[in-house]
Amino acid sequence: MVDKLPTGIKVRKHKSGHASIYITFTLRGMHCRECIRGLQVTNNNIKYAERLRAEILNRIATQQFEYSDYFPNSRTRTARQLGSYKCKLTVAELLDSIEWDDIAPKQTTAYTYKRDAKYARSALGHIRVSDLTAVNI
Repeated sequence: MVDKLPTGIKVRKHKSGHASIYITFTLRGMHCRECIRGLQVTNNNIKYAERLRAEILNRIATQQFEYSDYFPNSRTRTARQLGSYKCKLTVAELLDSIEWDDIAPKQTTAYTYKRDAKYARSALGHIRVSDLTAVNI
């Protein structure tokens, strides 16, 4: 086994004698530590974990990282706080699903809502709802 582990890779030895490989990284200012399930502690698996961590860091840097894609069954507090599920619905899809006439009882109000939704769709329609921020608006 590797004498010195790569940055962000930890090996935890359990009382049962079994060992697990963990990846650590920071996401939105929160420290994340996830077990790579199903891997025995070997040199090749440690190198795999190092490459996986590098891929995760790259996705975080390019704002393409989705926790649930890499750790769908995570039960950690961090995964719950960061949202292990990320909505893939775009603003345009959300606005298209609304029945404006049912929301606004007055015809002029419904017209105003539709007009504003059209503007929002053109400006923000490509953004996923889960990625929408006050800065975007």
